[in-house]
Amino acid sequence: MQKKQLSVLVLIILCFLLGCNRETPKDESQQNYEDESNISKTNGEELVNINSELLGSTPFDIQIDKTALQTRKETETEVTIKTNLTDWGYTVSSEKGKISDINKEVLKYLENKGVKIFIVTGRTYISAKPFAQELGIDSSIIAYNGAKVVNYKNDELIFNLPLEEKYSKKIIKMAKEKGFHVNLYQNNKWFVEELDNDETRHYANHTGLTPVKKSFDSFDDYSMTKITIQNMENSKEFNEFCDEIKDVLGNDVYTAKSQSFLFEVLNKNVNKGLVLEKVLKSLLV
Repeated sequence: MQKKQLSVLVLIILCFLLGCNRETPKDESQQNYEDESNISKTNGEELVNINSELLGSTPFDIQIDKTALQTRKETETEVTIKTNLTDWGYTVSSEKGKISDINKEVLKYLENKGVKIFIVTGRTYISAKPFAQELGIDSSIIAYNGAKVVNYKNDELIFNLPLEEKYSKKIIKMAKEKGFHVNLYQNNKWFVEELDNDETRHYANHTGLTPVKKSFDSFDDYSMTKITIQNMENSKEFNEFCDEIKDVLGNDVYTAKSQSFLFEVLNKNVNKGLVLEKVLKSLLV
């Protein structure tokens, strides 16, 4: 089958949905796009180069037709975006769980001009879905650091890379022997064995998710999207246990401490950039 040319550009958003690292200006209308050192002339039109000096730590090199963007001219708007897909990240600001109006307007404008927009996050699909609905974007959600890709409009599963059963069982056993709280994620549900403890209450308040109580001995399938071990005290014993998991399982799993109190374990091949590349290639078929 002959491949068709991909005619859209891609804007990648790394949404930390539970609290963004980049501060939102007090007056969003006064965001600084006026740095003359970042403005160039192309064919008589003014372009603004939105680079890392303006956006913080983003590694993107982005050029947007500034005049058309600000005045909403219905003319062709050129957007050029370059990044290394294996090492990137751009945080869109949100306050009190809401994406700012200026971000929504700019993203919708870009999408109307043919820019493909994705939400890419380490959070759960359920946590990310309200943000996609708020933006109204026409694309998929890449969740769990790339372990799952879902079409949020119909909840269709596009890609899934769960943690293998033998590693899930090993991690559960090790954590329970040490008395640490465990969260299991499967089929877009969050499972716990204990509802009435500090860890479950804090995580529910922190994420807005609803826990499902279930004995961890009663699963028919132990292929988990993600497992997290949680300790609100971030104790010395907890950190030693996290190191033990890394020592025992090594390169067989992917591990990360996403919060001081939360240690995550996923499939070893989980990678947001590589999964995004697969999604983009599927658009070319």
